[in-house]
Amino acid sequence: MPNAEPYSVAWDRSNATAGIGKVVAPCAFVVALDTRSPVLPVSLRGTREALVARGLRSRRGARVVVTIHPALGPEPYASMSPKAGREALLEDARASIARGL
Repeated sequence: MPNAEPYSVAWDRSNATAGIGKVVAPCAFVVALDTRSPVLPVSLRGTREALVARGLRSRRGARVVVTIHPALGPEPYASMSPKAGREALLEDARASIARGL
């Protein structure tokens, strides 16, 4: 992908279940499909202990484990309708992230 631009997706943990929140920017999945760009799921484990709610500082000695999962290519989702492709890609990303928690 010579002209690929990076995109990011933020996760909202306020309604998290089992550590997986809802996507704040589902349009990033639409962009990934439109540009035929892969999505790179990343899990962050230990942030609850490291980052105090409503605090400005992290806790000393807390351990955060970052897991970078295999990229999800756009090919399996390209033949679906835009909405179905986005939802399938989003669910696959969530499943991948869940495996790292």
